[in-house]
Amino acid sequence: MERRQKIRLVRYDVPELDRHLFFNPASASIVVTDTLGASLIEAYLKGEAGDETFIESVWSRGLFEIPDDTDYGVVPNRLIIELTSACNLRCKTCYMAAATALEDELSTEEVKQLLSEAAQAGTKSVALMGGEPFLRKDIGEIVKFALARFSDVQVSTNGTIINEGFFRSLKGTSNLTIQVSLDGADPRSNDAIRGKGAFERASRLLDRAHAAGLKTAISGVLNSLNYNLVGKMCDFAYDKHARMTIFHKVHVVGRAESFPEILPSKQELMHGMGVLLNKFHEYEISGKMIVDFPHNRCFRGDRALDARYPGCHFGRAFAFVTSNGNLVCCSHLRDGEFVYGNIREGGLLEIWQSSEHLNYMRELTVDEIPSCSQCEFKYMCRASCRADAYANSGTLLGDPPDCEALKAYYRYVLDHFARNTEPTLPRSKPCSS
Repeated sequence: MERRQKIRLVRYDVPELDRHLFFNPASASIVVTDTLGASLIEAYLKGEAGDETFIESVWSRGLFEIPDDTDYGVVPNRLIIELTSACNLRCKTCYMAAATALEDELSTEEVKQLLSEAAQAGTKSVALMGGEPFLRKDIGEIVKFALARFSDVQVSTNGTIINEGFFRSLKGTSNLTIQVSLDGADPRSNDAIRGKGAFERASRLLDRAHAAGLKTAISGVLNSLNYNLVGKMCDFAYDKHARMTIFHKVHVVGRAESFPEILPSKQELMHGMGVLLNKFHEYEISGKMIVDFPHNRCFRGDRALDARYPGCHFGRAFAFVTSNGNLVCCSHLRDGEFVYGNIREGGLLEIWQSSEHLNYMRELTVDEIPSCSQCEFKYMCRASCRADAYANSGTLLGDPPDCEALKAYYRYVLDHFARNTEPTLPRSKPCSS
């Protein structure tokens, strides 16, 4: 019975068709059944006996899988370091309004010390970003140091600076991924957000990285100017041999605060998410390329994090360190109460393990968030973005601005699956208990 209590299911009913959908975000399993089948599933979850053949059939489809038990309060699985706040672009969607370097940014040796501490503790992967990390003269030295210690190293760049020495020296490195930011499918759409010439230069860098035998990825920010282009952006990424394309919704922080017109409407957000879900089925399920969007991750299946916790990895699995050494909640919650300490003073693990606020974030569940607790889609949405909620309401327990759009989107998707999935039906009568 204890195991059954860990199963997180979403139920969606179409009464007029006697169709009842059950969805498990841990396995991305969908089972559609009739009223009798629905009652048997509900009875099983309560520990009652029923139609064993039917339950075994549902089991085989992964409906009753449970999330992994992982204590990320000991060691973060992934370390993200902003190497600099300097950037040569002024993108409208930039969460930190990157421009110039801070006066007290981490030195080469301090970055190496941070990487060593994380690697020795058991952190598996690291992401190096900015600003623009290729503006640091020691970028090659830092990346090589990280590659010797982590199984997965990612460098996130705007793609406008091609360091030939960097690519020559790291040719064919298997555990390095170059992630390039794009916000459009062509120069006109991309450069309206990122600046003139940004698309062509980023395209050339993708070609250079591929020629060097390096894995590449493309990241984009879904907004009002590109919501109808995200499908073409996925196609562009695949044509450029990217192994992954990842999108996030634009957040009202940083430079985006000065451009409210780029915030997508409810319909624009739903449209973009739907296109990305279709591209997920086109590319990822066939093994061609990962297509990632946070609010679609439930359709992939995610056993790494229990669906009762907010879906963002930050504070739970990911540790985020700013260019001046602050360990913060995430890229968007980075000031005031969300600064947990500086690695120059305490060290990464000491801060990670002892912060009362981080421990609170790790234990916070969707059932403790008032507007989420009774929502039928809480195990899919997983409280959306708490940074957005904080910006919108002044509290981590508030409502994010995209709440109604997400409800409408999940309702639309589940309704489609409920009406078009071959039902799994029980025998005419349940077995006696």
